[in-house]
Amino acid sequence: MVEATTKIFRRHDQVLRKEMGCEEFTAEKVEKFVPLTKAARESKFGYLTFMKIMSVPSDEKNTSILADLDEEVESHKTAMESKDHPPADIRGEIVKDDYYNFSDRFYGNNDVMGPALSSKHGTHVCGLIGAQRDNGIGMDGVADNVKIMMLRVVPDGDEYDKDVALAIRYAVDNGAKVINMSFGKYLSPEKRWVDSSIRYAEQHDVLIIHASGNEKNRCGSKRKLSKFLVKAMEQHGY
Repeated sequence: MVEATTKIFRRHDQVLRKEMGCEEFTAEKVEKFVPLTKAARESKFGYLTFMKIMSVPSDEKNTSILADLDEEVESHKTAMESKDHPPADIRGEIVKDDYYNFSDRFYGNNDVMGPALSSKHGTHVCGLIGAQRDNGIGMDGVADNVKIMMLRVVPDGDEYDKDVALAIRYAVDNGAKVINMSFGKYLSPEKRWVDSSIRYAEQHDVLIIHASGNEKNRCGSKRKLSKFLVKAMEQHGY
């Protein structure tokens, strides 16, 4: 589905580049464009329909959209291939730790940005939390007095329990009061490590916020969630 959508979008993009006489444009520019050929009219309609259905901001450039689509296609291909072939141990080749030894914990580096195209989600979340308020630029963050500790823990869809567990402990030990974990995983072979780190955070009065996912899966009964929320609110005087 994603690959087919990308092909159609790329076809419209190529026609518009030729007919508009430019390599880069936004939806706003496409709307102002007056097509003179049938192909141009169809591509203008198709391009703007895509933008509307996908809720893409009107100031997003076509080159940026194509880069995002290509990245998504590659991600889907990798996911499909992984069903039949075990993934390469890229982590092991880079980190070179003893993965099954939880005491072997001093690894990593201070590069929290990584490749430009792979840091979008973390940047997006940081913006939701602490984007400067009332400056007339973009959005306002939900907090107006916040300091963010950036920890790059998980790659794209290949979270490791050891990395997650040690990152929680690192954040707690270095003064974090709230830990945001907006990622999900279905398989957790070393769940005990993560559970232990979550208890460690609780013992140090650190709140952990974790995403519930995008798949509409049931994460817990309403009764249990309600009891948990009531207890948490009572502890903090609400």
